[in-house]
Amino acid sequence: MFGKTLAAPLALVMALALALPAPAAQGSAQMGGERAIPLPDPAKITEGGSWDEVDRTFSAGTLNEALAALSGVQAVELGDFESLSDFYAAGGGELGTTIWFSTKENRFAYTYSFYGGLLGVSAEGGYEQYYGMSTSVAAAKEKLRRLAQGTPPTLPDLGGVDLWLINDQEKTAAWCDGQASDALEDLCRGMDDFAAPKLQPRAKGVSAIELKSRYKTRYELCQNGMRAGWWSICQPVRELYPAMEVSFPKAKWDAFLTEADRQYARCEKAPLWLAMINPAKIAGARVYDETGRQLFSSSDPGSIEPRLSGIRVKPGSYEKTEDTATLRGSKKIEVDFTGGVRYRLLFNDAVLMLFSSDLGYGARYLLTEEGARKLGDILEGGFPYNPPTGG
Repeated sequence: MFGKTLAAPLALVMALALALPAPAAQGSAQMGGERAIPLPDPAKITEGGSWDEVDRTFSAGTLNEALAALSGVQAVELGDFESLSDFYAAGGGELGTTIWFSTKENRFAYTYSFYGGLLGVSAEGGYEQYYGMSTSVAAAKEKLRRLAQGTPPTLPDLGGVDLWLINDQEKTAAWCDGQASDALEDLCRGMDDFAAPKLQPRAKGVSAIELKSRYKTRYELCQNGMRAGWWSICQPVRELYPAMEVSFPKAKWDAFLTEADRQYARCEKAPLWLAMINPAKIAGARVYDETGRQLFSSSDPGSIEPRLSGIRVKPGSYEKTEDTATLRGSKKIEVDFTGGVRYRLLFNDAVLMLFSSDLGYGARYLLTEEGARKLGDILEGGFPYNPPTGG
């Protein structure tokens, strides 16, 4: 589930943006009639899947259906393009689904990218070649789209994204470091999914995995499978796909849950509400000293969210508190969100109390030494790129 990257779509963008030297696109009258598109040898394919907003890995059956959909496709070869204007004029535009196939020698040996009116094909790692749409291409595109939409997205490569193991009972999220992601990735390889029976919630342990990059992906872990959903985290914030429910072979899934719990236990913890902050919804933040004097303010979500999600607390230290609870001699941070919700953080060198205006209760944690230091940094310097508002 874990081991895919966005290499295929990024390669497409780079090929267009850099305008690599290549023959100019030519119309069908100049290039002749339709021809078969390059196809992989099914005997050499080790894996395959699709990419649109999220990455998906095909099961063995779906992989065979995808190969069959592409076999026999005839299209007008257009070559490469010297400019973006040529690309758009020929029927290109926003990228839809990209189907990829891997071989033992090349992870993305073949990619088939469907644009508005073009098919882009990259074979054995070569530059993308473009084909004009025809009846057979349109039929394959529709078939592959249905196969992709019916396949649950998989967790992408973790480089450059925040991935958290969430424990709802402890109200903490463990930041998934490289050791944790590698261990989980190994277990996920080759784990075929199937239609889920009624999902049974877990009584304890890791209850969800969530990652944030350009999109937010949340996997709710159950005893016998998972429920997954995908949202954008940039404006406009929207659900990309309806939640999907899938199950896995019991022995493999039990091993995955056990490893998720083990990695959660060894990774650093952050308060759940801070780890899961969506920067697209942050309106601003203010910092106050123990006398109530405002020291700093910021309206830059890009500086507020990383500082807050970087705060670490001691494992197992969560306590539910009354919404009216106080902390003697505490400093304060207030965070406002676009929907009208406000977070209130009270803290000293040892304790953090966190309140959300829409919940009616608070959370109390013991800070790690590093967590106390990071809060101290905010108290001393506010959030980056914003001057102090009070002297």
